[in-house]
Amino acid sequence: MPNAAAKMIPTPAPSRSLAFRRLYGRRLTVDLVVDPGPMALGAAEARASIAACLDALGGHPDLELRREATGSADLVHFLGWGPALLASKARRATHRLCAVTALPGPREGAIDRMTRPAAERWLRAVARFSNAVLAGTDATARHIRALGVRAPVWTLPAALPEGFVAAPSLRRRGRSLLGIDPERPLVLGMGGLRREDGIADFAATAKRVPSALFLWVDQDAGRGPTDAVGLDAFVGDGPPNLRFAGALPEAELPAVFNAADALLHPAHRVPAPGVPLLAAGCGVPVVARALPPESQPWEAELLVASDAAGFAQALSRLLTSVTERARWSALALRQAEPHRAAAVVERLVSLYDLAACGKLAPRPAESARARLVEWSL
Repeated sequence: MPNAAAKMIPTPAPSRSLAFRRLYGRRLTVDLVVDPGPMALGAAEARASIAACLDALGGHPDLELRREATGSADLVHFLGWGPALLASKARRATHRLCAVTALPGPREGAIDRMTRPAAERWLRAVARFSNAVLAGTDATARHIRALGVRAPVWTLPAALPEGFVAAPSLRRRGRSLLGIDPERPLVLGMGGLRREDGIADFAATAKRVPSALFLWVDQDAGRGPTDAVGLDAFVGDGPPNLRFAGALPEAELPAVFNAADALLHPAHRVPAPGVPLLAAGCGVPVVARALPPESQPWEAELLVASDAAGFAQALSRLLTSVTERARWSALALRQAEPHRAAAVVERLVSLYDLAACGKLAPRPAESARARLVEWSL
């Protein structure tokens, strides 16, 4: 379950104007800056985590959002923590926030075990340069604090895209789209054609639960829905109840998730809430691989197991009991609520307001930059 002790951003009433407008009589200007550099550490993950709420942020009546570094904003929200921060106009702002979603360590492709100490040292320097650090999960926040970061570390949940809701009409549409009998149990899997995505365990679990159809959607492929090339390299002779859907249109994914009775997510490496969160938003119970706490992308109550036998046991429990399935579906929906775009926007705007009004200690721009430069030499 989410950590109740985690520091939460206070949420203002939607009808109230921001304190910044009441103090200064104008809108709060925010530069939203994506690290463009080749070492854009965590930039893609940080951008994806708030992509679903950018339109709502831009439409806030007390906020002027600019998606570039202008050097004249009241506040800069830097997505990522790479070295390009040195050259960015973001360094000129008095108030700066840094979003950290991907952490230094073997789970991030650009950083291996050999460079982890240097990456952690850089992250501490970036945090000193910032008024606050935004972490994607409570586990990430604890990791950052454990590095000795002195800046406030706030947990900001990843935003769930619009449309990922539970609806009978979406379930019917999804079943029709996939050509699946309305009454047949469906277990969904989603990922790429990589061993760390757990395809082999997905296939092995399908053999143990022959009554259900197991459908693997390869959203990384960019292939057509009927292309099954590549799966055999990972699963060999798959059971007859295993299907490969290739890539499906993004607009159809809410219907695809609604069509499922459960999501099996056996990935060994999960850098962001991603697929489990999308499933939860649609009320689909999630069975996931048991990972160490520091590797968990989302602190939620899930059914977990470590191998195909455990996955099969958990899925059989869900598929044979309407009561169990309904209970885990309701829990998934409750756990997805803090990730709805409206909730994430309110939290983020509230933090913008706190920072811009000086409620977080300002970092002198030039001295902070000097410390970064000194570290990098």
